[in-house]
Amino acid sequence: MISMTGYGAKERLEESYLLQIELKSYNSRYQDIKANISPSLSMYEQELVKRLRERTQRGSFELTVRLKKIASDVELYLDRNLVTSYEAIYREIADLSGSAYKPALQDFTSIEGVVNQVYRQHAEVYREPLFTLFEEVLDEFSTSRGREGKATQEHIISLQNRMEELTNQVASYASVLEQRLSESLRTRVTEILGVTDYDESRLLQEVALLVVKYSIQEEIVRLRTHLGAFTVIMGEGGAVGKKLDFLCQEMNREINTIGSKSNLAEVNHLVVELKDQLENIREQVRNVE
Repeated sequence: MISMTGYGAKERLEESYLLQIELKSYNSRYQDIKANISPSLSMYEQELVKRLRERTQRGSFELTVRLKKIASDVELYLDRNLVTSYEAIYREIADLSGSAYKPALQDFTSIEGVVNQVYRQHAEVYREPLFTLFEEVLDEFSTSRGREGKATQEHIISLQNRMEELTNQVASYASVLEQRLSESLRTRVTEILGVTDYDESRLLQEVALLVVKYSIQEEIVRLRTHLGAFTVIMGEGGAVGKKLDFLCQEMNREINTIGSKSNLAEVNHLVVELKDQLENIREQVRNVE
């Protein structure tokens, strides 16, 4: 079982740069990835997100990649031909206008293309360290989610065991519930008719119909079946959260039906605790991928 919450972070320090990667995730019904990547590495964003999607299925993910350059990899290049051309133009303008030619540095440095930035290193040099480090982060992240998922699974199992105990207790009252229903009907008939020599066979037919209608045996069988399926799915591995959540809904339906049919205080108390245990399980399942 894998948790949807996890964390992983790594960094790599070289002479000319510091590369940092951080990945964290939270609960989500879908797979939602938000990436915050340094502009100089933005060309790799789609590939990073693709690899993250391949390693995960559900959750809200925040991926942060920072590149801090310790030594500048920028060189300035002066276009001498452009300066010479502008200088000749300035002199010609001065001669034509009869003005004295007094060139200033800003007359040239403000011109686009006179001074250019040249990068000694292309973003491609960061590709290998970036993806190597990212795989390490993914491994740490997966370990984190697996560790928390194991703890969640152990908690769910303890809650499920309690649900099975409660279900067995409810089952022990099933025959009592049917007997109580039969006795109640007989008493009611006697009160209404005021006699005890009524048609016994007819009464038994009515009792049988009511027992079928208000029996909780089928609900108990289905609830036990769902609990068994729950155990099997938890052992499958991978993304099982949606399946488990669906089973929780089915179990909730059976528990509610038992509660609506029962007129025994003992069973109603057990139903309340069953619903409480199931709600605790659902809270845990919402954190499972």
